[in-house]
Amino acid sequence: MHFIKKYIEESFEIIELSNQFINAKIVVQQGFNLFSLVYKNIETIYFDKTLIENFQDRKLAGIPFMHPWANRLDRDKIFNRSFTMNDILNAVLYRDGNNLPLHGLILKSDKWQIIDMSATDLKASCTAKLAFNETHLLDLFPFKHNIFITLELESEKLFYKVEIENLSSNEMPICFGFHPYFNIKHSENNILIVPDAEVALVDEKLIPTNKYDEKEALFSFKENQIPIKNQNIDHAFLHQNQNENYQLKTDNYLVTFNLDENYTVVQIYHPNNEQKPYICIEPMTALANALNTGNYNTIAPNSKFNAVFSIEYCSTIEH
Repeated sequence: MHFIKKYIEESFEIIELSNQFINAKIVVQQGFNLFSLVYKNIETIYFDKTLIENFQDRKLAGIPFMHPWANRLDRDKIFNRSFTMNDILNAVLYRDGNNLPLHGLILKSDKWQIIDMSATDLKASCTAKLAFNETHLLDLFPFKHNIFITLELESEKLFYKVEIENLSSNEMPICFGFHPYFNIKHSENNILIVPDAEVALVDEKLIPTNKYDEKEALFSFKENQIPIKNQNIDHAFLHQNQNENYQLKTDNYLVTFNLDENYTVVQIYHPNNEQKPYICIEPMTALANALNTGNYNTIAPNSKFNAVFSIEYCSTIEH
């Protein structure tokens, strides 16, 4: 059986999907952020704050949605349109250590609304909608559109289905992504598995340089596997074959990312810091700074774009 319920926690609307293997919780009016993903009684997502603290904090956790760009821009400008800073924009625009615009404009938006939810014997699902039509958003990214995200739980797999509906009269760039924070506090032996992929080289501000290298030239991969202990990783891997998957193997479970052809980049972030016990495996539809390089796909006017990835679990504990 699969179950779904909606309730209020710390004044925020929560959607909970569950079955015998997985319990997933999403806080709706915080960017439709999944903040808990328990697999066989183990919390696999890093979320170290209360919901109120997370809403007020500039740090990220859970599985935030990055849109209309993923990761960072190289300047306060898109399409030669400079940002005009004000209190509203300051509230939604996050910045990195180099003061560069980071992770889009709707990270913790309270404008998401649930439009559908259901549960059957085979699956549980919910769909949320955000209308990207507010003036302060369109001033920077001048494409009116709707965003639909559906989370669908089936057995040991959680699907993320994104649909973008372009309501503008112009071709709309697609550069979104997700930023899952995987909790590794419960495991001593964590292995990252990356298929054949080139790595985008970056400058001193972590902006891609249009130069690439094989992952084996940068890291000690053996048969596509590498223990992440003592590894500092913050790199974009070009996803070349949708039949090959990115995986994280812990002492308790193996989690697999299944990506469709629209997720062309996977950013891996492991800060190798005891105060940050997580690894981020980030499906993205374009490299960082794509809005300023033009290296992106587009949606035609009055058309839709769909992308799907899933997070799939299996146990690594032998009984």
